[in-house]
Amino acid sequence: MSIQARIKKHNLLFNIVAVFTASSIAFHSFAAPDYDRMRKDINIMIGIVKSAFENQDDCKSCQVQITGHYLADQGVVFNVTPASRGYVHAFKSDDFEENVEVFAEGMAAIPLFVEDILASVEAGLANEDLPGFTISTEGDWSEESRIARQALREARAGLREANRELREIEIEAIHAEEDELSELERRESEVLREMERISSQQEEIESDIASQMEAKRIQAEKKRVKRLEAKRQQFEEMETLLLNTFCDYSSTMRSLPRNERVSVIVSKDNEQSNIYVFEQSELADCDSSKNDVRDHALSYAF
Repeated sequence: MSIQARIKKHNLLFNIVAVFTASSIAFHSFAAPDYDRMRKDINIMIGIVKSAFENQDDCKSCQVQITGHYLADQGVVFNVTPASRGYVHAFKSDDFEENVEVFAEGMAAIPLFVEDILASVEAGLANEDLPGFTISTEGDWSEESRIARQALREARAGLREANRELREIEIEAIHAEEDELSELERRESEVLREMERISSQQEEIESDIASQMEAKRIQAEKKRVKRLEAKRQQFEEMETLLLNTFCDYSSTMRSLPRNERVSVIVSKDNEQSNIYVFEQSELADCDSSKNDVRDHALSYAF
């Protein structure tokens, strides 16, 4: 065989090997993941998360709804929504808008919510001229408010009676004889003095009621802030338990390609969701007992 023929044969073999190698690389690069196995891994992880919350004594009111999806060439995305053991009731009025959370395990707290609602409504009515309208709440506050409003009603009734008597005197003066006018003037002076006394008394009562309403408003605001802080802490406890579970059981996602990620989207009520994107290497290296799992993720709100 000539040298030229041997060179051609060598080049042909080289080209065949190159094509085979490229085809093999392409096959492995674009081979679809095992979707059935991926689905099983996702369902196992969902089960682990649910079990973690059911067996958690430190966060008894914490519950979550969780779903998982696989995005090709990107990774697994878990969507998590907090679900408290109870229900949320929304109460709304012109002067009060609040989400009142009522948990099945904390029904004893209902009177506090009712008290806050009544206090807010009463504060909104403090400047309204509604004689006879009363709202009572539990405790010494309700008795004090009742007495003050009763005194206010009596003062307003006294003013109405004085005004009626004053009009009668004016009518009598039109038809009175000359010798009767002095007596009518004396009666008029007494009525005007009484009206001045009642008006002064009414101002004091209204000032006292305004002070009571302001104190109740401050008290209700403190309770509202306290509830919001408790809700924030509960959400943080829930989220910490959730992320720790992904850290501790990251090996569950065995079928996920190494170059793809695990993303966790945690929904918040009427707020932006917290999003955590984990590289698999970060999840594998994290230790929930030593540091905050959030530090191992790309995190942002959206």
